[in-house]
Amino acid sequence: MFLNNDDFYQLRRITLSDLLDSQSGFRLTNRVIAHAKRELYKVIKPDSVASKKRKRKVADDDEVDPEDYQALMDLFENEEDLKPYYNDKGRIRLDEVPEVQASSMYIALECKELLTLLDLKKEVVMTMLNQLEQVEGSFFRVDSILPASIGIRFHKQTLEEIAATDKFFRCVLSLSPKAHQGVYRIQTVKIAQALGCKPYNIPRILYQI
Repeated sequence: MFLNNDDFYQLRRITLSDLLDSQSGFRLTNRVIAHAKRELYKVIKPDSVASKKRKRKVADDDEVDPEDYQALMDLFENEEDLKPYYNDKGRIRLDEVPEVQASSMYIALECKELLTLLDLKKEVVMTMLNQLEQVEGSFFRVDSILPASIGIRFHKQTLEEIAATDKFFRCVLSLSPKAHQGVYRIQTVKIAQALGCKPYNIPRILYQI
């Protein structure tokens, strides 16, 4: 028996219905929006300095993720800079933002962070993300599941030497990565943006090198 994607996720949703609750969906959506706004702010204000971490007293029974709290605090501080980009409907359209000039923007969410935050299994979170894609007026979609970063080590030549003749490594060099114990680590989304391709193309490019 073969199932199309809609039928498969409908069956998955029924099977996991006891694990899919509105509160988890709300927290997941908040995390997506927080990361998207944070990345947009970095594009609009590339020279901005990260705000200092705030210490917050948390009760023993208070299940608040410190990074989630920090993200919301950063958004509160930066909202004044984002206000001019909202349209009459209270939305930010990326193709109307001069600094972006595109209809979409990629963000990376750490899978382990999401699983810890929501206290759910990976397949349940993936089902929730798929269901959120189906909502009318959905503002995001899951494009692929990839490593958040890539580590590159050089042996016979330096990064600068290879970058002189190779487009991929020239883009790597443009990101000004710092080597740690001989390994250059770059964010998958950032190298994709530098190359002007989709993130899921990066592994293919690496295999062809």
